[in-house]
Amino acid sequence: MSSDTYFIHLDGTKVDCKPGQTILEVACQAGVEIPHFCYHPGVPTQGTCHVCFVSIQGRENLECACSCFVEDQMEIITTSQAIQEARKEALTLLISDHPLECPVCVRAGECDLQDLTFFYGEASPLVKFYSPPKMPLKQFNSVVQANMNRCISCQRCVSFLENVTGTGELGFFQQQDTERFKIDVGSDAGITSELSGNLLDLCPSGALIETPSSFVGHRWETEKVPSLDVMDAMGSAIRLDCREEKVVRVLPVTQPQINQYWSTDKARFSYDGLLHQRLDQPYIRKNGVLEPASWVEAFKTLVRKIVELQPSEMAFLVGDLVEVDSVYLLRQLLDDMKIYNRDCCVEGAFIPTEERRDYLFNTPLDQIEISDACLIIGADIRYDAPLLNLRLRQGYKNSGEALAVIGDPQDLTFPHAYLGPSAQVLNDMVAGSHPFCRILQKAKNPLLILGMDALSSSEGEEIYKTARFIAEKYNLKREDWDGFNILHRAAGRVGALDVRFVPREGGEGLSGILRLAKSRQLKLLYLLGVDEIPLASFEDTFVVYQGHHGDAGAEAADLILPGAAFSEKNGFYVNTEGRVQFVRRAVFPPGQAKEDWKIIRGLSEVLGYKLPYETYEDVYESLRNYSPAFRTLGSLVRSEISSTRSYEPVSLKQDGFSKEKKNYYFTNPICRASPTMMQRAKETERKKKRGVR
Repeated sequence: MSSDTYFIHLDGTKVDCKPGQTILEVACQAGVEIPHFCYHPGVPTQGTCHVCFVSIQGRENLECACSCFVEDQMEIITTSQAIQEARKEALTLLISDHPLECPVCVRAGECDLQDLTFFYGEASPLVKFYSPPKMPLKQFNSVVQANMNRCISCQRCVSFLENVTGTGELGFFQQQDTERFKIDVGSDAGITSELSGNLLDLCPSGALIETPSSFVGHRWETEKVPSLDVMDAMGSAIRLDCREEKVVRVLPVTQPQINQYWSTDKARFSYDGLLHQRLDQPYIRKNGVLEPASWVEAFKTLVRKIVELQPSEMAFLVGDLVEVDSVYLLRQLLDDMKIYNRDCCVEGAFIPTEERRDYLFNTPLDQIEISDACLIIGADIRYDAPLLNLRLRQGYKNSGEALAVIGDPQDLTFPHAYLGPSAQVLNDMVAGSHPFCRILQKAKNPLLILGMDALSSSEGEEIYKTARFIAEKYNLKREDWDGFNILHRAAGRVGALDVRFVPREGGEGLSGILRLAKSRQLKLLYLLGVDEIPLASFEDTFVVYQGHHGDAGAEAADLILPGAAFSEKNGFYVNTEGRVQFVRRAVFPPGQAKEDWKIIRGLSEVLGYKLPYETYEDVYESLRNYSPAFRTLGSLVRSEISSTRSYEPVSLKQDGFSKEKKNYYFTNPICRASPTMMQRAKETERKKKRGVR
């Protein structure tokens, strides 16, 4: 028997496990159900509920499975008359002062406390129900409401904010004029974490309530559709709950390789933005005013404009939320029309595309926690990728990972070294004279994370080459480990790079397109879901906007073609590490809006360059044949590390990467249209003024 493997007998069945695991962890892995409240696989267990009793041979008393560690050859019984009675008594104590309001509780039907109470039957006659003084409802923030009358003090919420996010906003406080304790926030700022919505999933008793989706219908009345978080480039799994052709709730789906058990508040609560400021019919600007039009009229107007122009007088840009399918079709159409002015990097970042590894986050996300050193250059990890920040924090807790930041100062919620705002620090690392170089040299699994703030700066290309040189010098790129990582912020960016929506030879990227507009050589600009560029530069250009929200792009447009949001179409997305994922349509687009691939396919036909796709299945199969990555959904397809290419460092002069920072909750059209995100944004501003992290 291996020293790192134990064997235990669970209800007579032999089960292998690892030293350091608890009985409850092993039972969950083996599919043996042991009731519990305080245990959750994603947070440290507090051991307060005492519902998970088991019997261990040779021990007189029952043990709590969540806090009892396995021993080799241990024999465990999980169900017996004595165990059932003990669990029933523990449950009785928990519900003795719990308000009997299940019929009006929004958590009815998905409440752990309710389920176990039904399973174990009526409460023990040894404990009488009583009504303690009622505590008023309290808003912990704009999305989480607390009804502490229902709290059973499992402390999952306290443990999550203390041990997982590191923000620690909740704690136990004694109530005034009583000896009772309650969980409450520690400051007037409330819960400010960008991951606060996860508290709703952790709460087993309905004490924490989701404010935006409360009382919109019974949970069993909704259709559950698996989907993808497009608010950042991590590719987290989520579930859309839909009712009457509306998304009424978003929940995280457990995905160990990416988001584990969690989701961001932006992914979870921005869904109300899908109902506001929507584009539901074509518009044409006449005499300076956008007027409704038919699809036939819109296409005729666009065709007239295109046929009278030379290819060099037109440019096409693709935005942050666009799925791969539409970008793939648009790229094919532009190739046929010989239009080479195009770009998908609307942040203006320098991103090489010679090899797929050049623009990916090459370290698998589920291996972040085993790294022992990390250098972050020009990335605000906590807000560019909050769930990546959780993994880095866990790496620090597990192994004391040494982490250093170059760029704007930031609060990562765990200790790190700040090396300053200037890229000139990289010059010292190239020379080997910086103290952090010794840490990189000694590290077994070092990381370098290069963010968009650095790559979109004036020295983006030089910073990229220098960072690659550092990665090669300090052995970050090996056959068994690739620690060189590009952190994207846009869900659609890697997919667009995969299908090569970049300037062709003789064409211009974003910076060149802006120059053409300034010199009045650009006559037509087509924006596919683009709202984040300086649109004032295109006052003398005919602007076409294809998208789903009346945001900046639509406001500047001369012609609007209403498209579908991510929840309203099938499509591929590729996350920052290169993992291809598929999104199913959950609801239909509003009004006359159409799926984006259909708009591009229709446009190709009226232009005389008909693309060979009649159904979405045709597009799906074409993409699967285009690249091996699209044939392995959910898996990582890695290319070999090039042994022939090398990068030479460039002496950097830049003082910093600082740009005007957008509020985290306002980074795309869906968020900007969301009333809930508006409230969260206001809370963020108040947090900054108070100096709360």
